[in-house]
Amino acid sequence: MRILLLISLFWSISQSEKIISCYTRPNSVFPASNTDPFLCTHLMIIGSTYIHGNFTPHMPNVADLQPILDLRKTNPKLKIFLTLTPSNPIMSTLVLNDTLMDSYTGKVAEYLRENDLDGFDLDWEFPVWSPDAKKTDKDGLSSLLKHFREKFNGSGKEKTLGLSLAVSAPYTITMMAYNISALNEYADFVQIMNYDYHDYAKYTPFTGFNSPLYALDYELWILRGFNSNYTTYEWLSGGLSAEKLVFGMPVYSRGYELLSNAFNFPYAPAIGSSQKWGDDLTYNEVCEAVKSGNYTNVWRDDVKSPYFYGNKQWVSYEDVRSLTFKAGYARAKGLGGIMIYDLPYDDYTGSCGEGCKYPLIKATKRAFLGTSEPSCTTSTGPESTSTTKGVVAVTQKKETTTTTAASVRTTTNGSESVLSRIVFIVTLIACVFGRTLLLRKSDAKSVNFNYAHYVNLPRPYNDSVKKDHKNGTQFHKDFSIADHSPYLSKYDQTCCDIYHSTENDVFRFHNCLIHENPKNTHIDGTRNSLTLNVRNTRKYCSYKDKHIVTNSLDFHDS
Repeated sequence: MRILLLISLFWSISQSEKIISCYTRPNSVFPASNTDPFLCTHLMIIGSTYIHGNFTPHMPNVADLQPILDLRKTNPKLKIFLTLTPSNPIMSTLVLNDTLMDSYTGKVAEYLRENDLDGFDLDWEFPVWSPDAKKTDKDGLSSLLKHFREKFNGSGKEKTLGLSLAVSAPYTITMMAYNISALNEYADFVQIMNYDYHDYAKYTPFTGFNSPLYALDYELWILRGFNSNYTTYEWLSGGLSAEKLVFGMPVYSRGYELLSNAFNFPYAPAIGSSQKWGDDLTYNEVCEAVKSGNYTNVWRDDVKSPYFYGNKQWVSYEDVRSLTFKAGYARAKGLGGIMIYDLPYDDYTGSCGEGCKYPLIKATKRAFLGTSEPSCTTSTGPESTSTTKGVVAVTQKKETTTTTAASVRTTTNGSESVLSRIVFIVTLIACVFGRTLLLRKSDAKSVNFNYAHYVNLPRPYNDSVKKDHKNGTQFHKDFSIADHSPYLSKYDQTCCDIYHSTENDVFRFHNCLIHENPKNTHIDGTRNSLTLNVRNTRKYCSYKDKHIVTNSLDFHDS
């Protein structure tokens, strides 16, 4: 009996130490009041921490952080980290200079302790691999982590600070960017970004799953490694401690514009990001679309992920079912935790009909911890309520199907599968001969503008905006905008439709609503130019009557 009690106690302690890490961007659209203090063990505040051109830290205003810090009044165990999202040129220079690293890490540690924060998260995308990175980044990152660890280890009454990293998932990046032994030695945990395996770009003009757990049964060559299972294998076999590996999952979705409605399967030809929703969708948008009955919803059992299509739109998304598979996988592997990116993309208002707020994250947490706490409902996601066009459960390797709705159409290894294989092979050959496969370092285009400073505009969420813009607005050499801080009072008024003109190699910004806040304006006189990197040169964000969907626009010091 005592042995059983000891085993039970050990299991309870080990489970309580598991990490549930959640990224968030508190702002006027998503205030801290929307955050459940008990939903996550760690909150990663992203979008407010950078490095100035003189290698000093840009940290958020404490007043802006206070609503998040106050969450610990309700849950004292909640850990709050700041996430650094630096530019590659700045990092490549910083990590080659011990004096600069010593100064920078010391100032960060001082800020964190003075403001009662718990740790620091480094999201460097990506050492060595990125086009503006350097070969010395790999060893340089190891040195930087050592400096952080020395400053973060508390002495006497000093608070010991946590250190984490967000790292790449595709092994094409991993094998050249990171020294895993250094991660084991200096980091408290390492968050694997198991998403963005596929995203539209002119070099990859086809649909694909954002976060597949396994490979499609007809994927070949490098593409068979673009899934969470292969990523986890590579990291663990490379030596990363399972206890330090935090398995990342998205709650956002990826949208594509199809070339033709006739081709609507994974790797079908695409002509851009979704014209209806843009590059990414919230779970509320997914619910609305699937429940409308205007789209066909498909579950791929080989990859354990769903997608829907219709009206030339194709969307890879996550639901309770897919995330439960991922969380169960992480649990079975004995991993140290799971990471969610990011809170505002889940249904935080409870309007999707799942029976609670944050249905995706709660189901994921439940599956990973193996707890008996009740789930929101018995629903497996929005597919269970799709009736007009039903749900398709596509099973490639197993002759089993899933019936989550009254109206279900099932396909196995039929003509659709044969056609998808043919299109996939043709697309693959075309990409190889066009030198446009994923072996590229980046598909970014760059254009320089003078008199502006490094800034990372925020990613707005659901909100309405005024149409007081002027179409055809074009950035010019003396363009400047509000500086670093995404905590603008009119956060939601930053969105542009970006088109790339091949005729004169000019980026044109349409439907621009850029809010300039004098209180946050700070132009660094030591830097007089910047480079704008746009991954999707066709349309980077979409502007709708009552909705904005966009990724952040990253302005990098050149």
